[in-house]
Amino acid sequence: MFELLHRWYRRRFSDPHAVSLVLILLVGFVTIYFFGNLLAPLLVAIVMAYLLDWPVNRLSRLGLPRTLSVLVVIALFASFTFMALFGLVPTIWNQGISLVADVPNMFNNMQMLMMSLPERYPD
Repeated sequence: MFELLHRWYRRRFSDPHAVSLVLILLVGFVTIYFFGNLLAPLLVAIVMAYLLDWPVNRLSRLGLPRTLSVLVVIALFASFTFMALFGLVPTIWNQGISLVADVPNMFNNMQMLMMSLPERYPD
């Protein structure tokens, strides 16, 4: 059994790059598992900076100064965020309340359907 594991280890991890990849992935997963609550805002900020860099570069290529491009992109992003926050969230909240209120009726309808199945399909 030990010889089988030893051969598998030699086959899979003889390449130093594979060993370093496994170690990097293991350290990354452990770090995210234990420090995920602390790192979540940082990861969100990195993703947002990456996604918002493309429009800034595009506006800079069109001739706007980079500072003005950043201000325009941030203003657009903030306006879309506020529109979503004050426009979509109340609608989603009301729909969620309606769903929670209607769940007992859905359950009763499903139960009645299940009870009628043997009558419809006796075989």
